[in-house]
Amino acid sequence: MESRIVVYKNHEDDFFEKMGEFFAFRKYAHEMGGWQFYTKDGSIWIVLFVNNKVAGFCSIIQEKNHLYFDNFFMLKEFRGLGLSSELFKKRLDIALSMNQEIRVITDNPIQMKRYSKFGFEHYGNRGRYNKYRLCKK
Repeated sequence: MESRIVVYKNHEDDFFEKMGEFFAFRKYAHEMGGWQFYTKDGSIWIVLFVNNKVAGFCSIIQEKNHLYFDNFFMLKEFRGLGLSSELFKKRLDIALSMNQEIRVITDNPIQMKRYSKFGFEHYGNRGRYNKYRLCKK
């Protein structure tokens, strides 16, 4: 199994050619609890390919005063193989190099455990969602 990570900054190159189906098809939103994938100008997308097929992806969205982690997704056939850890670490490394506070909101128990493991602090809730942040050092 050959894997590689491609980092797209602000949707250059073949970003929408590779990622368009995830933004267009409701089946992915359904799997995400009804949340549709979205992007903003200036976003950084980290896309994991396995054998030249999108296996998973996540984004860093630049907000006014912080970075926001969003859109973390692994296709079902690639879950449980340790690939999400590779994707998570790549996004974290990129964000840490930007020297800004990082924020995320999630209700996924696996993600919550991972954020805590990497030093994120829980700082509140929004409904059933937990808010985490990692302050710049």
